[in-house]
Amino acid sequence: MTAEHSPLHELPPNPLGGQTLVVDREKAGCFRLPSEAIAKAEEHDQIVIQPGVYEDRVVITDRPINLIGAGRDQVVIFYRRSGPCYLQRVSSGHISGITFRYVGSDPDKIPS
Repeated sequence: MTAEHSPLHELPPNPLGGQTLVVDREKAGCFRLPSEAIAKAEEHDQIVIQPGVYEDRVVITDRPINLIGAGRDQVVIFYRRSGPCYLQRVSSGHISGITFRYVGSDPDKIPS
């Protein structure tokens, strides 16, 4: 793995005091998709996404969120049928280090 796609070796501290849930398709015991971690996260948890391209739809409604990617150029979440990120009535939180892309049905636009 090159330096530009290196994982977060030290997880950032959770300022809210909850658990840190990790999304990493390559590592056993981690969530394979961001949406899976979001579904399990409690109010004070944070979610850390390791480098990769994830075909997923992140939906966050009626709750706070703390979602941290390994870097804007290292974590891409895309979805083919609609926007990859949907937020509604999110009371507070933080989202950083992630690129969201809607690619529609055009296979030439799917990130590699």
